[in-house]
Amino acid sequence: MAPIRDNEMAVSIRDMDWSATPLGGFREWPQALFTLVDVILGSNQPMFVVWGAAHTLLYNDAYAQILASKHPSALGRSFLDVWDEIKDDLIPIVETAYDGLAVSMEDITLLMRRKGYEEETHFTFSYTPVRGNGGNIDGFFCACMEITAQVFAKRDQQRAEEALRELNETLEQQIQHRTLELARLWELSPDLMGVIDFQGFFLRVNPAWTTLLGYLPDELIGHHVNEFVIPDDHANTGGSVHSGR
Repeated sequence: MAPIRDNEMAVSIRDMDWSATPLGGFREWPQALFTLVDVILGSNQPMFVVWGAAHTLLYNDAYAQILASKHPSALGRSFLDVWDEIKDDLIPIVETAYDGLAVSMEDITLLMRRKGYEEETHFTFSYTPVRGNGGNIDGFFCACMEITAQVFAKRDQQRAEEALRELNETLEQQIQHRTLELARLWELSPDLMGVIDFQGFFLRVNPAWTTLLGYLPDELIGHHVNEFVIPDDHANTGGSVHSGR
């Protein structure tokens, strides 16, 4: 019984001359294969079936998008021949499925050539073995999802975060270097330097006050600047303090 759905791959499967493939005509197909084909054709998720000793490939519309330029010629061909460029990656997984063991991977990296050039791709998938009428494994069913864009986006985010960390480290180093330079200037400058609040009281003074004038820091800090200025200059000093000069 041919597929009765009307999407692209249902039509392609229905119209194909399967007698020219290892599967033979529809009358030779086991019921399990018909059931699996109906399942994948009714799904919007990329799915495919690999059947028989020749690993014949059948797939749905969503998986055709993954195949890219390999579609539509991939239909009815050997799964491993279709993906010849990644055959070495696939053979162990296919053999495991044909041994009757389910296989699933959250992120497999594959270097595919499906668009005329080699590209890094990433997939999440599961292979489910299927037993035929005799109890033997006749093939497997796969539901998969390409996650290449998500992997690349996460990688770009990690690179951006690393670049930001490196930038922050560089800025911190520059700040530390500048802070040390200012500290050396403060300590070694022959000029009188001090920090005064808006009321005119000393908060900090550099060593030049001791070297040039003999004042110890404790004699200056907490005292008003006018205590060290002659009375005639108090007005000018007060104006300078309030203007921030």
